[in-house]
Amino acid sequence: MLPWKQLPPDTPVLWTLDNPKQLGTTAYDKYEKYKSCTTLGAAWASGARLIDLNYDYKKGWLKMDFSVSASPNWGPCGVNGSREFFACLNIEELGKFLSASRQVADTATYELKQRCQHFEYKGQFAPTIRSARGRIHPSSLAEASRRLVLFLRSRLRTFFESLNLQEAPIQALQDPGLPMAVKSMPALKKLVLPKEGWESSSKKRCFTRQPGIEVEFLAPRRGLKSFALQFCDVWLLPEETRWPNGGQAELRYL
Repeated sequence: MLPWKQLPPDTPVLWTLDNPKQLGTTAYDKYEKYKSCTTLGAAWASGARLIDLNYDYKKGWLKMDFSVSASPNWGPCGVNGSREFFACLNIEELGKFLSASRQVADTATYELKQRCQHFEYKGQFAPTIRSARGRIHPSSLAEASRRLVLFLRSRLRTFFESLNLQEAPIQALQDPGLPMAVKSMPALKKLVLPKEGWESSSKKRCFTRQPGIEVEFLAPRRGLKSFALQFCDVWLLPEETRWPNGGQAELRYL
């Protein structure tokens, strides 16, 4: 979810004037009500929900002003002021703006650097799949691992000063190319990894051989909800979250 609630109520917003929803539906009526709002506070007052704002934002029906100046320059999505807008995006979404205009790319780069300098993995790359009713489907551990590895091997690796991967999926940490990626992080001084779950001690030693990097192995945080529930009866879940795999669903929350 985007942190819309953290934005000031006088934040200007602009919805696409042509209603994209199906005529005669509740969604159509809601959109008609929302598009008359010119500020975020007015949108809340009209009954707008977080899920509505996020959906319209991702579809590009909600617009924002990329310009730092007073002149309007409306682009896709929902708030006025580039810094506030970029603060609402996740890392993957921010990366898409690196190929935009220089002003936009510079602002996105600044935001990415702030987030990457002391990065702690808390499931940021776990894929979020939602049903039409807004419910979250169980995510894929393999997909989350793949996306985390791509992130750590990307050009953003030059920003890392400390990396806390204590809660990262072990599948990602045992990727053959990851130790080399860590070696090519020039600013990295500290690396935190999980103590348990490794296939072999040699997999762990690949990271301890990095000169100039303090490596620490920690046990999983007991205070967090680690969701040790890996297999559960699928019929205990809402209908939209069931997997057609014969009555069981594997749940892994990263």
